[in-house]
Amino acid sequence: MLLVPSRVEPMRDDTEGQVIAPSFMTPELFGPLTPFVITEFSYDPATDKTALTWNLKNNRIYSIDASTALELWAEVTGNVPSDGATTTVEPPSLLSEDPLFFQIRQTN
Repeated sequence: MLLVPSRVEPMRDDTEGQVIAPSFMTPELFGPLTPFVITEFSYDPATDKTALTWNLKNNRIYSIDASTALELWAEVTGNVPSDGATTTVEPPSLLSEDPLFFQIRQTN
């Protein structure tokens, strides 16, 4: 069984559609605020294939981790380069009777 959020969105200011963040996250401390968002998710039970699409930052490397309990994470796909505005990756099939969760991390 595979569980994912039904809706993933960055925080938005309803009045102007601008991405907002808590006041302690200022551009001076963290650089320009670019929300990291998983924009698409698909799972085909016939082939046991999962596909994750997310937005990228230039010159970064990403990894996909999986967990059945949201506690211990294992890398299932590594060294995903940023070569455009978004990327789609199919991690290897992971047979699991338990719910399976994914996270994407920037590794550099």
